[in-house]
Amino acid sequence: ATPPTAPRVLSHVPAVGGSVKLSVAGAGLVAPAPPAAVLAVGDVAPGVALPIVQQIRDLADPETIVAQKEAYAKDLEEQLKRGVEILGETHKQQTEELHIRASQEKTRYNLAMDQQVKQHELFLSQEYNEQLMRLQQAAQAKRAELEQQATGLTLEFQQRKVQEEFLAQQMGIQQQHQEAQSRIDDEMRKLGLEP
Repeated sequence: ATPPTAPRVLSHVPAVGGSVKLSVAGAGLVAPAPPAAVLAVGDVAPGVALPIVQQIRDLADPETIVAQKEAYAKDLEEQLKRGVEILGETHKQQTEELHIRASQEKTRYNLAMDQQVKQHELFLSQEYNEQLMRLQQAAQAKRAELEQQATGLTLEFQQRKVQEEFLAQQMGIQQQHQEAQSRIDDEMRKLGLEP
């Protein structure tokens, strides 16, 4: 008699609690390995025909097939869920890293810009101080020149005033002398004397 063989099952459907893993796009999603044959036969020598009853007994019953299909679908759903979670975590991590790098770049840019602005401010301050010093020196020179001119004009005015007063005084003395001489001459004529 031929020894009994285990019922044939869907070879590409994993048994309950197991899976054939194949990484998909780094997300951890797995898929079944392609089957070598639709049905796996028992350990029967090639060319030996099985009785019909034995062939039917070697096939998996519909309940087993449904159970295996549901187990495979559940396992695939869990892998899909886990893959989605991994993708979400990866996306979140990459987004956070992008924001961190952008923040660091902004910080470096702001520091460089602040340093550049401070250097330019220092240059402008130095230029302002130099121009202010030249302006103050020019104003001081103008004030000194103006003061010198004012002093010269004042001195000239005082000298002319003194000179005019002296001339006026001399003219007054001369006029008084002439008037006195004229009176003396008149008196001498009255006395019959020649002046």
